[in-house]
Amino acid sequence: MSNPVVYHVNPEQVGKGDLQDFLRRAIQKQFEGKEYYVSKELIEEKVTHYSPTPRKLRGFLINEGNNTGHAIWFDVTECLQGVNWIAR
Repeated sequence: MSNPVVYHVNPEQVGKGDLQDFLRRAIQKQFEGKEYYVSKELIEEKVTHYSPTPRKLRGFLINEGNNTGHAIWFDVTECLQGVNWIAR
């Protein structure tokens, strides 16, 4: 089984804006011109294939109009240093 692609997000990318808004804009850009909806949002903290220490991950399950499903993961660890990230 292959490892999922995880996009790393750093504080400079987000700027002073809201992290959730940044992630939604990234998804909109990825699926621009396509009919889609976010069917589920996931929040996890776990060890990944690229890091032996737990990482803070945000996942989005995306369904396109033809019912094709996608999972998009973002590693937001650096954006949430010292923040109660579950509440965000």
